[in-house]
Amino acid sequence: MITTDHFFHSGNARLAFGEAGEGEPVILTHGYTSSTATQWGKDGVLDSLPSQFRVIALDNRGHGNSQSLHRREDYGREMALDVLRLMDHLKLERAHILAYSLGAHIAAQTLTIAPERMASLTLGGGVGRWNFTAAELQAISDEADELANGAMTKHILRMWTGSPKPGPAEVIEISRQRLAGKDALSLSAIKRSMPDHIVTIEEMKASIERTSLPVLGIIGSLDWQAEAMRKLKSRIPQIEHVEIDGATHGNAPSHPLFRQAVTDFLKRHPMA
Repeated sequence: MITTDHFFHSGNARLAFGEAGEGEPVILTHGYTSSTATQWGKDGVLDSLPSQFRVIALDNRGHGNSQSLHRREDYGREMALDVLRLMDHLKLERAHILAYSLGAHIAAQTLTIAPERMASLTLGGGVGRWNFTAAELQAISDEADELANGAMTKHILRMWTGSPKPGPAEVIEISRQRLAGKDALSLSAIKRSMPDHIVTIEEMKASIERTSLPVLGIIGSLDWQAEAMRKLKSRIPQIEHVEIDGATHGNAPSHPLFRQAVTDFLKRHPMA
């Protein structure tokens, strides 16, 4: 288990990270409302990598042990730059990037900024923010408003996969549990900043082709982003695509196929 008890300053934020293992560096970035401990620790990913790689796990700003800030401008593109600043702090010219959900959207933007800093990229449960619709933008605004008032029921219901959806009392309790110990104002600001992560498929494709970057897209078949991942693969054929049958957005990282696919991908694409 990696403890995020190391700190560095990235722009205006004090961010936490942890390290374990030796070998080629692999930087992990987690999903929204999660952390290194809850995203990677409980799913066993951290247990499968440190013996073979130097694993560096970042708590995204506004999450885990990293500093929470309350303005939209404190997030957005700053989160994409945090990955590069962590590499600078550790004096790493290049590193593998393993990212999930919000982390994957952040990493897609980092890809368009500095693809030469990446040895490989794994997009798990997220494809980059190139497919925002007007309805989704409105939903994000509404969810940010609710979070500013200390609840996230709208977010939970929109992201829910499977049926039946939880009833009113149940979703309120899920919201309470999800927000326990977290800064709701920070999560609201992150929500508002999500449009600031927008990239285009053309930008992603150009960065991948210019650097011949190995990219793995891995996702559960029941993830709401599954069709978008298939579309990304169709537009950028060199992306390696793994779809975990029956897995959802929430449980895909705990699936043995997720851990095996990531480990195999990293082994097949060592740093030059």
